[in-house]
Amino acid sequence: VTHDQVEAMTMGTRVAVINQGRLEQVGAPQEVYDRPASVFVAQFIGTPPMNIIPGGLLGDGSVRLGVRPEHLRLDTGDGATGAGGGRVQATVRQVEHLGHEVLVLAHGNGDDGLALTARLPPEPGLPGAGDVVEFAFADRHVHRFDAASGERLP
Repeated sequence: VTHDQVEAMTMGTRVAVINQGRLEQVGAPQEVYDRPASVFVAQFIGTPPMNIIPGGLLGDGSVRLGVRPEHLRLDTGDGATGAGGGRVQATVRQVEHLGHEVLVLAHGNGDDGLALTARLPPEPGLPGAGDVVEFAFADRHVHRFDAASGERLP
């Protein structure tokens, strides 16, 4: 038993995620990371945690969308982010240069309290604090959760 998610993910062959005495998910570490059974698991496993986007931003208030930080891309308008998926406009709050990667922390431009983290390669032309950006994500990287229960949707 451990409360350290990194220890559990690196040493265990099967991981059980428990939230306030409720078993949320059991599976191989990569399976739990790749297919979280609930919003709780999605945000508990992984650092930084999965971004949760209210479905109302994309026209469907009955779902919440999950996108891992490594699957958000800056949409530069040149078509490089590809077709399909979704886009979210946000204002950059902070940029953390970590050498091998850059974390861009942003907040949505609405009243929904949306907070986003993108894990990007250290390339020229990255935004700075206060810049308004558009993040894009491919549909294959989107996790859908029921807005009321938080459980994964098929």
